[in-house]
Amino acid sequence: MVDDKDRDWYLTGIQDHCQRIFELEWEREYIRDILFGDYSNPNKEYLKIENYNELPRKFNEYLNMYNVNYPKTMNLVFFSDAIMHLSRLCRILR
Repeated sequence: MVDDKDRDWYLTGIQDHCQRIFELEWEREYIRDILFGDYSNPNKEYLKIENYNELPRKFNEYLNMYNVNYPKTMNLVFFSDAIMHLSRLCRILR
């Protein structure tokens, strides 16, 4: 999904599927912002991320730990799409 047209198509499909199969009516904003991960809790359980605004700080902590341990430092900006992609990568690699 590379543009708003693709994202709109996907969200419409998810909404239709949830309504048809599960008889649930979810707002588009709720579906768009669902994010799961195991990096935000001490037990490493795979849970829904409730506080999305905490993630840039959490990812910066991980980046700082990386930069302390390796000689080549990275400087990254954790904007919304980057956080979503990193969350997917964490899930895939785990």
